[in-house]
Order: sequence, then C-alpha cells, then structure tokens
Amino acid sequence: MTFDLGSGQGHVHSDYPIDDGELHHVVLRSLRVDENIYYGQSPGNKNTLNADGDIYFGGLPDFQTMTHGIYRHGFHGCLIDIGIGDSDAINIVNSSKQSRNLVPCDE
Repeated sequence: MTFDLGSGQGHVHSDYPIDDGELHHVVLRSLRVDENIYYGQSPGNKNTLNADGDIYFGGLPDFQTMTHGIYRHGFHGCLIDIGIGDSDAINIVNSSKQSRNLVPCDE
C-alpha cells in the first residue's frame, strides 16, 4: 500500500499473500491482512489523512507520474466494501465517482 499524507509517500508492504482467491479483511490503520499487522510511515510529521479530496482504491489515472515510477499497475483482485474512519462501509463499485477497467467481483 502506498499513501501520502501531504509530506511525501509512505509505503507499507505485507508479506502475507492476498492474491490466493480467498476473501480477506484488510484494515488500513496500519496494514492488517486478516490477523497479520504491518506498519510503515511517510516522511515528515503529518499523521492524518485528509479525505476531502479524491481517494484512489486499486488504481490511479496515471501510475508513472503519480507514483514517481515506483508502480506500473494497480491492484489486481476484488474490493467489496470500503470504510473510512468511523463511517459505514460502502460498496466501492456502486459509489465511485469514476472508475476504469473494473469488472464485477465473483462472489
């Protein structure tokens, strides 16, 4: 996972595979995949996500530019429900402002 709180990109990586065809519960306080927790930090002293602008899940409009060449493609898998903070989870496909290259999840 890559994130930017306004003072540069931070990265958190899980060694636990999530591309195994199974459904996983991922929490992004740190990065938690099922019961495995991973931590990372971004440069600078900012520690809060400003959710007033666009938030991207799974992909970006321009990977090369927006990740400074770190990534070439987005998430391959299924995202079902997304919750931010204490809000209720929403179905990301039905609630997105814009999407590209999305196919329905096999349930």
